[in-house]
Amino acid sequence: MRIVADIDGGGERAKASSATEDILQSHKDLKGIFGINDDSALGAAKAVEAAGLTGKIAVIGYDATPEARDAIKAGTMYGDAIQHPDQIRREDDRCDRRFVRWKSGAEESRRARRHVHQSRRE
Repeated sequence: MRIVADIDGGGERAKASSATEDILQSHKDLKGIFGINDDSALGAAKAVEAAGLTGKIAVIGYDATPEARDAIKAGTMYGDAIQHPDQIRREDDRCDRRFVRWKSGAEESRRARRHVHQSRRE
């Protein structure tokens, strides 16, 4: 895979559609487009469809909104990455707890080392 363009569509459907039109003009053999969110992907899919390239260029989005899922069923989008905020939150909380335990352990270790160094001096 080779990235041929990284255009900022602002996460907005209209901007992504316009940016995709420009990309399609300069990259005739494009195989796929990844949108940073579903609005970007849906905008890109609109431009791909208008160019008559649906099914020839895979459009993939991110968020798995109902509209994007419908576009996948209709064949105008190839796929979509889904987020699981509940799982992200649990993992974030788990990492926070591990960090606090590590930090507490590191602080205890520093105190113990200081105590040993002070004892050796006396």
